[in-house]
Amino acid sequence: MLHRVTATIDKERTWEKVLNLDYLLSFEPYADKNGIYIVLNLSDQKYKFHYTSIDTMMEDYEKLHTNMSESFTQMHSIINPMDVSTENENDVLLG
Repeated sequence: MLHRVTATIDKERTWEKVLNLDYLLSFEPYADKNGIYIVLNLSDQKYKFHYTSIDTMMEDYEKLHTNMSESFTQMHSIINPMDVSTENENDVLLG
């Protein structure tokens, strides 16, 4: 099953990735001293969506959970993080 995730960073920048949900190990909210995140763990990559608002992060987490669960309702999720990075925290893809 394929699922497209679009992260709207601001009016001019978006990040988009088509995920094969067969390789999605988990996605979860996460917090540390540097911020709050939603982390998508795939078998070969990890993506971190950084947020400044816990309310926005939880709304996006619930949207992803609903759309990517076994009883999925959508093939596309649009979320609103501040930036997107990979497993290496210094590797900011967009933000």
